[in-house]
Amino acid sequence: MIGSPQSFFSKLFARMLNGVRNFIVSRGGIIFAVLCVVFLLIWFVGPNVGLKSVKARVWVLAILTLLLALVLLIKWWLDRRRGKQLQQDMEEAAFLGTRPDRE
Repeated sequence: MIGSPQSFFSKLFARMLNGVRNFIVSRGGIIFAVLCVVFLLIWFVGPNVGLKSVKARVWVLAILTLLLALVLLIKWWLDRRRGKQLQQDMEEAAFLGTRPDRE
């Protein structure tokens, strides 16, 4: 017998809340929250510190977004390179450990 629709939707809602909570406490969620706060500060406090035009604030936000993307891209590239090196080192160590002359 199929469960009641109320049970299905309560389970679905619980899974969605769990996913949102996991995102919020993850590195990506924290970066997103900090980025939103910085963007809001630039947008609303910007006119008080010399960013009078909308165009200037949009440029600052675009530059910050590009810098963040560049940092994340470099981090991803370095992590990928380190992962490949680790895998290569592990394969090399496994090969050296199975050599007959090493026993």
